[in-house]
Amino acid sequence: MISSFETLLPDLGATIIIESLWRDKKQAKLASWLEDIRVMEEVIKVVMGIAKYMGFSYLRLLIDKELYHKYFKGLKHNVIEEYLVLIRKLR
Repeated sequence: MISSFETLLPDLGATIIIESLWRDKKQAKLASWLEDIRVMEEVIKVVMGIAKYMGFSYLRLLIDKELYHKYFKGLKHNVIEEYLVLIRKLR
């Protein structure tokens, strides 16, 4: 069974969906929509907290190269093929 969580973050002007991967229930994928890209770092912090609470160890995100270089270079992560996986242990 796939677990998922969808919510609005009205204070940040964001909508997020966190969903488990069918082949590895400890990994989740993230979809997000932001009204203002400048809140990206704050949204990611909130998302990582929610993912940890849901029991996930890893969070997977497909992201544009420019956004990656601007917002994700400081986070512990691993790039696999076209994917960016945030591998900071959530536990």
